[in-house]
Amino acid sequence: MTSQLYLGDCLDIMRTMPDKSVDAVITDPPYGTQDLAGGYGRRKLHDKGDGLGATIQNDNDVRQIQSAYPHFGRLVADGFAAVFYAARKTPEFINATSADQWFGNIVWDKGAPGLGYHIRYSHEDIAIFKIGSPERPAKPIISVIRQSRIRGDHPHEKPIEVITKLIEWVSEPGDTVLDPFMGSGTTGVACAQTGRNFIGIEIDPTYFAIAQRRIHDAEQQPLLFA
Repeated sequence: MTSQLYLGDCLDIMRTMPDKSVDAVITDPPYGTQDLAGGYGRRKLHDKGDGLGATIQNDNDVRQIQSAYPHFGRLVADGFAAVFYAARKTPEFINATSADQWFGNIVWDKGAPGLGYHIRYSHEDIAIFKIGSPERPAKPIISVIRQSRIRGDHPHEKPIEVITKLIEWVSEPGDTVLDPFMGSGTTGVACAQTGRNFIGIEIDPTYFAIAQRRIHDAEQQPLLFA
């Protein structure tokens, strides 16, 4: 299995990729919630002197996924795209992607509520898009994935167990999975553990370096899932 990692703007890099060069997309793009008061917790994490303050680049609106989404239809060879998004931004997210390719919705139940003044969300949503005419997944997936959130190398890092369930549902061993908003590389780690090839793109040099290390370390280990 191989991993190809790119530091830069995913829009620029995806333009250089050949048509039908990946089998699936699994990604966690900027949610567009950084400037919202209360709620989802993806807005700026204020530094209180403990060095834990952080921001997600381009997280002020949903324009990043709006610009990236059209590439998925060109790059995916009859497959699925699983895209995380915020419940508070559902209307904007649907307008930024494609209702025509909408296949379903999966909920990640984080087990604990986030910040908020009115609705304290304890979940994140994952949109599933059907691109082309893929074969039916080998086995069904439950619509709610219950897995506690983690404190990782990225302020919004997803648990490996959540990503692994998605990977095993939308792809087969030997397939190539693309994550254009790679962050700290959890999708790449899960691909290494499950025998998938991986293409990852990240714009932030700090998180890119973390992803390189994590994926390299995972590739040195035997497969955990087959």
